[in-house]
Amino acid sequence: MRTMPTRPLRILVVDDAPAMVGAVTALVGTEGHQVMTAYDGLTAVKRFREEHPDLVLLDLAMPGRDGVDVCRDIRRTSRTPVIVPTGAADELAKAEALAARADD
Repeated sequence: MRTMPTRPLRILVVDDAPAMVGAVTALVGTEGHQVMTAYDGLTAVKRFREEHPDLVLLDLAMPGRDGVDVCRDIRRTSRTPVIVPTGAADELAKAEALAARADD
């Protein structure tokens, strides 16, 4: 069966750890997707509003505006998928992200 080609995604990667942003960028970039980055919550919201990404990969634990706050802000105006790739064992943090309407 032949599949239709899809256009590359525009992905906003948000994390305060440059090494993590670099690793995620390298992984999704090899698939041809366009990556935008932000290292804090304020920049994340600004880039989201200006760039209109197709997907947001969002860290929860950031100084200043944390990921939950950023997710709430995104959800006020958009249904863009927000994925929170976290290894956090803190069930409360996961519940807060889902309550803020993160997709996964």
